[in-house]
Amino acid sequence: MAPESYSWQNVTGFSEIPRLKVFMEIREIDRTSKKDITMLSELFQEYAAEVKPDMSASIAYELSELPYFRGFMAFDEGQPVAFCVCYETYSTYRSMNVWNIHDVMVSKSARGLGAGRKLLECVLSKAKNSNVAKVTLEIEVGNKIAKNLYESLGFQDFTVKAPGERHWHVYTEDL
Repeated sequence: MAPESYSWQNVTGFSEIPRLKVFMEIREIDRTSKKDITMLSELFQEYAAEVKPDMSASIAYELSELPYFRGFMAFDEGQPVAFCVCYETYSTYRSMNVWNIHDVMVSKSARGLGAGRKLLECVLSKAKNSNVAKVTLEIEVGNKIAKNLYESLGFQDFTVKAPGERHWHVYTEDL
């Protein structure tokens, strides 16, 4: 079954911004589609060059093998310009699925066009329509652009929503 596709139109009418696109497609990645995974791989190459040069060159193919991988891509005039990698887990406490957004990437050529916002709006809409209990993510301390975007979409630091809860982790390399 083909993944759902979401589209948006920019209706602000700012004609003085020539890069602003009128139409962009957002859809879930079909992890069984070689074409989708190849496009994701190309975006991951750009992402890795910017944030983690030693990232596995086959990361998109590795993700496609994970049954809990949920990915989304934004397309501008048919070309992939952004992705969001989610992992689906399950909350026994709430008896519902939980999605963790692990990576959000917007290609340099599409930054400032609203692709990241529209991509995340699509992910959140899909999560809500799929009866997902919550969507989580992590933000690097200095990433103010991402923090502002996430806050504008309703994300909160967990200490605001659940002041009595603490989320802990351990990196296995430290064991």
